[in-house]
Amino acid sequence: MFKQILVPATGAATDAPVFATALAVSRLFGAHIEFLHARPDPMDVVVGVASADMAGGMATAGLIDAVEEMGAEGEARARAAFAQFQAGNEADAELTVRVGEEAFWLSEHGRTSDLLVTGRRRGGEEAALGLLQEVLFATGRPLLLVPDAEGDARFGKIAIAWKDTPEAARAVAAAMPFIARATEVLVLSVEEEAGSPAAATSEDSCQRLLATLRRHNPYVALRRIPQGGGKPVDVLLATCDEVQAGLLVMGGYGHSRTREMVFGGFTQQVLRGAGLPVLIAH
Repeated sequence: MFKQILVPATGAATDAPVFATALAVSRLFGAHIEFLHARPDPMDVVVGVASADMAGGMATAGLIDAVEEMGAEGEARARAAFAQFQAGNEADAELTVRVGEEAFWLSEHGRTSDLLVTGRRRGGEEAALGLLQEVLFATGRPLLLVPDAEGDARFGKIAIAWKDTPEAARAVAAAMPFIARATEVLVLSVEEEAGSPAAATSEDSCQRLLATLRRHNPYVALRRIPQGGGKPVDVLLATCDEVQAGLLVMGGYGHSRTREMVFGGFTQQVLRGAGLPVLIAH
């Protein structure tokens, strides 16, 4: 059950769909929302300038002033967005402001939250993915990643990108509050070569997952994604569109246990292309 939701409040226009999705989740589970704004620390600039051996004291002082001004403007925007959110909704919510790196504070607060709801972009897309990877790795909590376009958050139909891995298993476990309440749950699995040991293993895994999920929700079905019918990512997302899924559940697959590889190529393609919220765990 999700009772404590953490949401970054950046003060950017991209916060709007994130706030709306967090509100929908909060209403579904009666959860408290903590909005977190991380204001840049000017001392980080001093350390950065000193380590790079850039300019002298006056230039450093100018940079500190610029960071202070930028931080004040960002915090003002975040506070205004929160005030607007509170004025238009009856929500159990609060705004917390911290000074320092956003990834650090999201990780600190994320470890004591049930769910993190955030957007996929933060200025540059690659920078956003790097932040999300770091937070996912550092918190051990699931992330609900919201697409750029604002729309109604609907969690009635849920798609699960299933692969017989610990990451996928953790994602399913994390999504169980959504799964138990869904009107329909569709398990999506890429077909293996017919007659191969991998095909038998995959079929056995899928059937065991179906049996488990049906103990929580009887409306669970399996759909195979054929190989050779296009890129698996494209077929997966097309299937989500076809069934009008409101949420995609998947593991954060990578080829290494280092933070830089938490999101493998398949995961990154899904995050860039999905037009629906994605709940991801690692």
